[in-house]
Amino acid sequence: MKFYRRTVWPWRGAPACKAAASTRRVASVELSFISGILSLGLAWLASTVPAQGQATALTASTAAAAPPAVPYVEIARKVRQLSDHTETISRVQPPKLAKVPPPAPPPPLSADDLARQKRWAAKTNDTSIMTAVVHLGKQTRTELSWTLDGKTYHALSNVDFRLFSLAATLETDDMVISWYGFVSADDGEPDATTHAEALRQLAAKGAKPDYVFEGKAADLKANATALEALDYFHAAYQHQQAQLTADFNQRQADEQARQQLAAKTPPPSPVIRFWSDSGH
Repeated sequence: MKFYRRTVWPWRGAPACKAAASTRRVASVELSFISGILSLGLAWLASTVPAQGQATALTASTAAAAPPAVPYVEIARKVRQLSDHTETISRVQPPKLAKVPPPAPPPPLSADDLARQKRWAAKTNDTSIMTAVVHLGKQTRTELSWTLDGKTYHALSNVDFRLFSLAATLETDDMVISWYGFVSADDGEPDATTHAEALRQLAAKGAKPDYVFEGKAADLKANATALEALDYFHAAYQHQQAQLTADFNQRQADEQARQQLAAKTPPPSPVIRFWSDSGH
């Protein structure tokens, strides 16, 4: 038998439980989003290496402060002709590199950061990893799934989880949850047979943001972290739908602009230098 879990309104935000605390706590969803999509700590490795004397300048001031070019002594090189650019592999003698100064010490934590650090240390810290498939058919429905102790659980939501495609840190009354979502979208519909009861219950809710946990009542305790995260996102959607939508649209526009620029920009022809510590 499927178990229906209703989200609780207003959100039981931490740390305060006053009436006004709901909006303040939910606001932290937006503030705690990590800039850029994180895929469980995986990062794209740059596919090119700057050529000799070339510096990657973020601003004019950093370009002016760039170190002088390193005088490489080349031993051998190999040039690969790719479809639209070349790639040069250059073996060089071990260069005399300038000593890199130690990094500046981090700035001291603010009073708010210290209070948050202390508050978080007193709570349960956990991680929630979910897959979200957003169906953009007649009505937006998001299929959510996650795995716990080798078993996969499911939920169906009427919220567009593309709005939550960034990793986030969520704080509840008694938990701090690091949430990572793998979000995709299609133009179809959820399977009407598999999700028949969930679809019926969501239809009865109308436009109110809500979800159905497609599990048994006995599964609630084990899935407390995942369900707390879902409660949080649905409360955030209720309070900040306009801002979340605007942020998502801006990310989409930025990505489209990046792709258009990349299509017009010829790929670089990098020079990749390497050497052996032994000098041989």
